[in-house]
Amino acid sequence: MNVKRALKRKSLVALTIYVILVVFSPDFVLGAFADHAIEFRLSDLFFLFLLGCLTYEFFIRGKKLVLPTFFVPALIYVSTFFLGVIVAFLKVGSSTGLQATFFALKYLEYFLIFFVTFNIIRDEFDARLLIKVFLSSISLSAGLLLVTKFVKALNLTLTIGLPSFTVRYHHVGNPRTTLPFAKGFGPSSEFLLLAIPMALFFFFYGSMFSSKSLYFLSLVILGVAFIFTGSRGPMAALAMSSLFVIPFLEKKLIPWLAVAAAGFVGLSFTVPYFGKRLGTFFVILTEGVCANHSLCVRVTRIWPQGLQQFLNHPILGKGLTSFPTSDSQYVRLLADLGVVGTLGFLIMVVGLMVYLFRLRSVTAKSEPPYILASGLIVSLFALLFNGLTATAFEPVRAMEPFWLLVGLATAYEKFDTYDKINPYREVKFGIFR
Repeated sequence: MNVKRALKRKSLVALTIYVILVVFSPDFVLGAFADHAIEFRLSDLFFLFLLGCLTYEFFIRGKKLVLPTFFVPALIYVSTFFLGVIVAFLKVGSSTGLQATFFALKYLEYFLIFFVTFNIIRDEFDARLLIKVFLSSISLSAGLLLVTKFVKALNLTLTIGLPSFTVRYHHVGNPRTTLPFAKGFGPSSEFLLLAIPMALFFFFYGSMFSSKSLYFLSLVILGVAFIFTGSRGPMAALAMSSLFVIPFLEKKLIPWLAVAAAGFVGLSFTVPYFGKRLGTFFVILTEGVCANHSLCVRVTRIWPQGLQQFLNHPILGKGLTSFPTSDSQYVRLLADLGVVGTLGFLIMVVGLMVYLFRLRSVTAKSEPPYILASGLIVSLFALLFNGLTATAFEPVRAMEPFWLLVGLATAYEKFDTYDKINPYREVKFGIFR
């Protein structure tokens, strides 16, 4: 009966498809503006449909629209980017201002993903369905990455060019790789910063969805796929977050962390590919940042330029996208948006962290909101660590699933069975009642 009811709800069906497309979604390339490609993902089309469904139910049918507890911190965060657009037009010019507008609209989409997901989910059945689909999708995507690593003939990706209406497959060595992420048919390292902690806690706590063996297999596949991406920054970020955060959240996971760390070190010493990629960590620790040319350029040249721009424009920054690099989340925030934008970011991070810890404190360990909150806390710290050397809160491959999961976690505050969570607010307005 629940399945039949779900199929009749177009918005829930579309949201379920959207969850899959967050993991597997081709990019449609429209052209280029300045140095940036103008493109949208297939998931964006489904999200617009979801937004249309919610708008229709709110304005036309007069149904209740719910404002989550975390609504205000998230709105403040997104608003600073639109303030940055105005500053970019005024201080830099129309070209940078238009480019900033595209960036701000993407951040608005992230906010709306959270808000729409929160409102479309009506009960625990909806939430559990979406969690199952997400967990299945991330496992499949990681498995496909491993397959394409060993079966070179499958190591292809898809590009769809709308101006010429061309569709072609090509090897992932091509600069334009689109389906689903950066490495052929496998997920990106940024995406795995979110997927691995979620899989870990569902393996440890979540027997309500599947057997422990299936969760463990999924976790192993995700971990191996993460290593195969070869992305040292995200690897270091997840390692730091796991070592400092997971023991605080759950001491029983410490032995598992020790096994994972031993395996990680063992691979770096026994497999030449991993030893070459991961050996950089040890070189930097022993010889300093300038032992790595890329990191040395960031620390000694790019970051000082960004900090100088911040000192020249301390309050509002010089405008969104005015600092032409993505080598540090925090340097770029200060340079582009100044103190105001940085405070907006801190309000979002602290507000979400407080909410997630409260969610854990009022729910049982075996319950989905507890598991979602635990995974998101580890992922949030991993993103913060990764932000030292990258704009971790910008890439679509990380932020679409991140805000989707935030919407999933916060949706439980609407259910009667979780009335201990902060109460939500309702807004009801209808043109036609």
